[in-house]
Amino acid sequence: MPKMTKKYVKEVISQLSRDTFLFNELQGKLSGEYDVLKDIIFALLDESEPSISQVFDQEAKLIQFVRRDK
Repeated sequence: MPKMTKKYVKEVISQLSRDTFLFNELQGKLSGEYDVLKDIIFALLDESEPSISQVFDQEAKLIQFVRRDK
């Protein structure tokens, strides 16, 4: 399994079948530490042109991520 980097996480996100995903769903596609993935997700959200955004699903009452580009 490749080293968990921002670039690798972006590649995995781009290959997801849906534009919306949960942290746990992404974590299931990767092997690595929770904290490393969490830090990468925050870095992706903080980019000048973020490739993902974070939204609260009112119906499901949980936070989801939305892929902005594929």
